[in-house]
Amino acid sequence: MEVYKIKEGDIAKVIVDNNTNKELKNCMIEDKLAQGAEVNIYTMDVLRKGDKLIWDIGTLKPKESVILEYKIRGVGVIPTAVFRWDSTYLESK
Repeated sequence: MEVYKIKEGDIAKVIVDNNTNKELKNCMIEDKLAQGAEVNIYTMDVLRKGDKLIWDIGTLKPKESVILEYKIRGVGVIPTAVFRWDSTYLESK
């Protein structure tokens, strides 16, 4: 399981790779936004709640990857994201 958060110019991405042989259920990405950030979300079905982006992914199959992508302005450093599944979580690198 690997979770990365990268920023290239004004595009931010949270990449989740299920490199296991297990199906992961109840999957969700919670991405905290820096104060003052202007955001334009490209990924469908992502909700913004205050200073967080939340994406309820559902099930992530073995060897499957997902990417949350958005445009962000007004900040230089971006906080880490959290990927949650079942009763486990992993912070982005």
